[in-house]
Amino acid sequence: MLSSSPKSKPKELSEKNYFFKWSKYQNFLIEHIKSNPNFIYPKHRANEMLEFAKNIKDIPVSRSNFKWGIPVPNDPTQVIYVWFDALIII
Repeated sequence: MLSSSPKSKPKELSEKNYFFKWSKYQNFLIEHIKSNPNFIYPKHRANEMLEFAKNIKDIPVSRSNFKWGIPVPNDPTQVIYVWFDALIII
């Protein structure tokens, strides 16, 4: 991670995070799009979504250096990005 301010040079930082393992669903998503031509509407967006799915990477969902956010259960050192809480099903 890079950090900078107007008066200083960027410096590389490192932190531990939790990730959503989106790549786990990559093959399923690609096959589902190909096997269900009516899944994406408008249809001309299907190729865009296939390209997107081919390049899926796991995404971080927590931060250790933020004080605002949703506390990660059983890990007080991490908070969940506020936007990600919409995907959590308990």
